[in-house]
Amino acid sequence: MICLQPMALQACPIEYAATPATALETVSQASNAFGFQLYQQMTVGKAERNQFMSPFSVFAALAMTSEGAHGNTLEMLRKSLGLPETAVLHEGLKAFGQALSRSNAPYALAVANAIWPEKTAKISPEFIATIQKVYHGTSKPLDFQHQTEASRLAINAWVAQRTNKRIKDLIPAGAIDASTAMVLTNAIFFKGKWKVEFDKANTQIAGFIQEDGTLLQAPLMYLPSSADNQLRYAELDGIQAVELPYKGDDLSMVILLPKQGQMAPFEKGLDGNFWARMQNLLRPVPVKVWLPRFKMELGGSLKGELSAMGMGDLFRAGDYARMFTGGGDLAVSDVIHKAFVEVNEEGTEAAAATAVITKRSISIDDEHKFRADHPFIFMIQHNASKSILFMGKVMNPN
Repeated sequence: MICLQPMALQACPIEYAATPATALETVSQASNAFGFQLYQQMTVGKAERNQFMSPFSVFAALAMTSEGAHGNTLEMLRKSLGLPETAVLHEGLKAFGQALSRSNAPYALAVANAIWPEKTAKISPEFIATIQKVYHGTSKPLDFQHQTEASRLAINAWVAQRTNKRIKDLIPAGAIDASTAMVLTNAIFFKGKWKVEFDKANTQIAGFIQEDGTLLQAPLMYLPSSADNQLRYAELDGIQAVELPYKGDDLSMVILLPKQGQMAPFEKGLDGNFWARMQNLLRPVPVKVWLPRFKMELGGSLKGELSAMGMGDLFRAGDYARMFTGGGDLAVSDVIHKAFVEVNEEGTEAAAATAVITKRSISIDDEHKFRADHPFIFMIQHNASKSILFMGKVMNPN
């Protein structure tokens, strides 16, 4: 959620790999690079905590905000998000929307965008047209001035509906008020079954070793290897990686497993370059997999994290002349994000929502063991574009 209210920029540019072949891949590269930087900031001072978020959801919400920005504000957003030129961005986002809306898919996947302007605000027709055509979003005017609480509840109800009721109360009380001019929301929901499910009869309570060496008990699922069930697997710099596909093969979960006690140094170097190198090494091999069941719901304000990424000026008066006709300085008061995930023997359910409020090398013949009985990082990705839809860290599966 991003909220705007009435009210020399410096940004940290995101670097990503050489220009991919398609606009979709270019946008995915930018979203992933932004996501890794955001993840790094989210772990500051929280090294021992679970993490979960949708980098794509936050990226999409801020990209929508950039569509209404102008001048230095637009330049700051472009640099901080690593946005390609407008034509490429729009082509890539349109292609991504089409890729995620596959008909008759054996999984549930929904991405929804909406803008919520104050009903008296004069919104640029061009801005609304871009949200509709590029982001497949809708415009829903609300009376923030006289029905602030009812407006907040309406937005939260929309988000809950689009995320199968997994994301509730995205916007907390007090986050919007009578001075709110616009709220921009992005919601994403996924529920899919593993291509090869874990047999519940094989799940056992076993030891899970936390980063500090503390042993706790957790339900550990087991997937045996077989010639008919080879999984993409790789090792790089002492890190194991395995890819678990979902039915339909459009999406998969990639799990990164450092050695026990080595999570902190590993995640400090986790970025788009490491991700690309590991992706290139993944090869189908026989793999035995042990993975804990887990469920988590996390979220809150990203104002501090985004400011540390060079976007502090986003929360001061800026130029949104392409969003509103008639001018007037506005400021983003907050960026709020919540995400939910549940992983079990059948598959995965994940959801996330973001609102922006604006105010005035491996041998393939060997059998491998992937035992995630200590902290690991996981991503749920769109396979064709390698775009990371969800990203998280399990420090304690309980």
